[in-house]
Amino acid sequence: MPRVRATFPSRRILSRACLAAALAAVLAQGGCSQKSQQVWFAPNLASPDMVGLFSEPQAWSTARNSTDVFKFYEQQLLFARPADCPSCGPNLLPAFEQAQAFAQLGSWGIAIAVEVGVIKGQSCSPEANAALALAAIRNVEQRGGSVRYLAMDEPLLGAGDCAIGLEQAAKNVAAFARQVHATYPGVGIGELEPYPQFGVPTLSAWMAALQGERFAPAFIHLDVDRQRAATSALDVAADLRALKQLVAVQKIPFGVIFWGADGTDEAAYAADVLTWAGTVRQAIGQPTHSVFQSWSRSAGGRFVVPRNLPESDPTTMTHTRLLNEGLRSLRAGTSQ
Repeated sequence: MPRVRATFPSRRILSRACLAAALAAVLAQGGCSQKSQQVWFAPNLASPDMVGLFSEPQAWSTARNSTDVFKFYEQQLLFARPADCPSCGPNLLPAFEQAQAFAQLGSWGIAIAVEVGVIKGQSCSPEANAALALAAIRNVEQRGGSVRYLAMDEPLLGAGDCAIGLEQAAKNVAAFARQVHATYPGVGIGELEPYPQFGVPTLSAWMAALQGERFAPAFIHLDVDRQRAATSALDVAADLRALKQLVAVQKIPFGVIFWGADGTDEAAYAADVLTWAGTVRQAIGQPTHSVFQSWSRSAGGRFVVPRNLPESDPTTMTHTRLLNEGLRSLRAGTSQ
């Protein structure tokens, strides 16, 4: 299944200036969410009730208490007008500011992450993309929050679009990280990579290349295309175990993204996710990072499935209810 992610209508370079007080805020949050296992939550880009997560906290109290990290898409934090990000729906910076979203997350003890582009076909420059990431961090801080993590969106995949090899891609990632850490040394920078687009040998070589550039990701989150893996008759369970061991040797947290390929409706989306959670549990148990994230498109092509609230409606598998059900599945048979 070809992967489709929202892109910027315009990727103009934003200012790199920031406040010293903002750096202190990031460092102050450095001790948050350092549990041995983390749960990440990332609503779909344009999910219509995303802002409601902050105005109706009681509607997802169980899922909220389980969530360690809340991830935004970079586009949502850079733009204020719908015309600048049509794919974002209502989820733009002014709406989050009005809902005091960033301060709310801090008061709940939930760390903030931002998924960012580093090597992308529309912008292959690590310096340009670092400027955008810094602007997103600054926008959060100016509105009462602090960013703990940046999640690089598949930089190795983006290297192909930019016609650069693995070694140069590693240099670009390291350059991006140096530019961010020059201002925000406390921000952990990790990455997502797709499987089986890249198998164990390629990902192993990628980790070695990053290590050669003296960059260690804060985490590795695996984006698994189950349909493609099944078509290729791959042993996904064996590869999950191998990849988990690969990053464990470097003491890097290993995460799996729990996303649904079917964006027809909440029920179809959830069925896909829960089946995948069962597969992961049987292969490696609960991952170090369990990432419940959506970029699924609806039948109309919008990034709106699944809805997020409430978690308690027995007739609808919302994203927060799915997070609860998914965690129960992952933890089945364990002492947690």
